Amino acid sequence: MEIKENNGGTYILWVFIIVGCLLICGGIALGIYNWVQSKNYVKVDAVIVGIDVSYDSSGDKHHSVTVEFEYEGKIYSNIPTSSYNSDMYVGQVISVLCNKDDPTKLQSKIIWIIVPCILFGMGILLVLIIYIFLHKVIIKKRGEKYARKNGEVLYCTITSVKPDTSYRVNGRFVNNIIECVPLYEKAEKYMSNPYSMKYKVMVGSIVKLYRDRNNHSNYYVDLKSIEPPTIYNDDKQNINSNNEI
Repeated sequence: MEIKENNGGTYILWVFIIVGCLLICGGIALGIYNWVQSKNYVKVDAVIVGIDVSYDSSGDKHHSVTVEFEYEGKIYSNIPTSSYNSDMYVGQVISVLCNKDDPTKLQSKIIWIIVPCILFGMGILLVLIIYIFLHKVIIKKRGEKYARKNGEVLYCTITSVKPDTSYRVNGRFVNNIIECVPLYEKAEKYMSNPYSMKYKVMVGSIVKLYRDRNNHSNYYVDLKSIEPPTIYNDDKQNINSNNEI
């Protein structure tokens, strides 16, 4: 049975790249939106008139701060604000941003700045981390392509079959990787790309290897070429076995 390679979680990395880009765009869009909205707000001095403490179902403490301020000759009392820090106290004078059209709507300048920055920063961090992994994959694929087109061809003996620990589904390994060595170069070992565990490969089988003559790190193990151990005639070595895939 012809064995097909499995890309494993590579496509998931591209999904995370897209998610990261969306976070970056979201942060930029929200920042622009907040900047436009800030034109409708004006800073005024307000007096804290109440600090209420409440607890949610998880037992976490929350603080609700209400203020009083004057805007365009009118007093606004017991207006809630989202701002709070442990240094606040009743009677303290703080600066708040109130909406010119509806002064009862208060906004925190810190939230305006922090939320877009958090979204943007998370997006940048996610893209950079995933790019590092993708870059390695891309470089490896380029090396494989060059080796298949311009490299030398060697026949290898499969020395081990082990799970691909880099990718899981529901906590279980689903792919295998073979390790092989060229028939006449026992010191060098080469790893195949992942393939589904549904394929049965026996240790001792023969597989074809394409390798860059000048850079042995560029290579490709051709899973489709795997043959069960059998008589393999060569001028230098004979291989005898009766195991099957």
